[in-house]
Amino acid sequence: FKKFSEGHIRIMETLGHLHLTQRDLAKAESLFRVCLEEGIKKLGEDHPAIAASRQNMGVLCLQQGKIREAEPLLASCWEAWKIQKGQDHPETLACMSNLSQIYKATGDLQKAESFMRECLELKLKNLNLGDNHPSTQTSRINLASFYKSQGQFDKAIPLLLTSLEKESTQLGEEHPNVIEIRQALAETQMRLADKFFKGEEFDKAEPLFVACLEHSSRCGAHLLTISARMNLSVIYVRRAQHLDRTESSMKSNISSLTASHGEKHPATILQKEELKKFEKKWKPVINENLDKAELHLVASVDLSKDQHGGNHPVTQTLTERLRFFREAWRQ
Repeated sequence: FKKFSEGHIRIMETLGHLHLTQRDLAKAESLFRVCLEEGIKKLGEDHPAIAASRQNMGVLCLQQGKIREAEPLLASCWEAWKIQKGQDHPETLACMSNLSQIYKATGDLQKAESFMRECLELKLKNLNLGDNHPSTQTSRINLASFYKSQGQFDKAIPLLLTSLEKESTQLGEEHPNVIEIRQALAETQMRLADKFFKGEEFDKAEPLFVACLEHSSRCGAHLLTISARMNLSVIYVRRAQHLDRTESSMKSNISSLTASHGEKHPATILQKEELKKFEKKWKPVINENLDKAELHLVASVDLSKDQHGGNHPVTQTLTERLRFFREAWRQ
């Protein structure tokens, strides 16, 4: 390697990338290591070609699962390219994105989030990339996936909604990317709704379940659709139960007042008037909630029959729940 030059590095790196496409990682590693080690000796640490060699070795290490070895290589490359190419250059940003995934994998979540956020912000500001560029979309999805994995569903949903809007406009509703994003959005809405649902914050859970139902139906995620419908049916039944218990309590109170004071006592008469007002205002609401609950239960049974057949355990369980509902509320 006495005459080792930048031209030799480019030829060997091209061969290395060829081996990568053929999944021959051992040969690719051999070539990339020579490029890096000999390049440092002949060209020096600060030569632009060395940063590219570190990038190649770092990405290869990632593919091999050698995360600890990849981190210093990519970090050094990123620092060099910020100076040589600029912090918002596509190659600098690609290196930054790889580093964020390393920090996520090694448990440095604060650093991972910081890198993902900054990478997205830089792409949005870059005139050559901008809001609609595929690379920007990838960064947006990566950040949303990160938040989803950390249980920060409220942060993931706006990012997924933006991604869905951009991708559906550019690619069309039926494109696989759009369907995949819509399913991820439905899953995230379901997860956040579940948190509110378990805390009985139904007013917060309901619109999320409704949104999940819309998106899961459109992307063909049948189990998500059934789950959203079942949770909505529970919300509507619980609302009806709450109002029904209030009505029953008022009727019980009237019975007690009648027994102790008589039907014509002012307290008894007042309570009967209150019951009439309550029934006039809230009886239609009870029936409306029960109608909604039954609609979702019936739709769940029908969808499960279509997808799994009438004898499938899921279909049978849903059919039983519909039967219990009708016995309790439709007699």
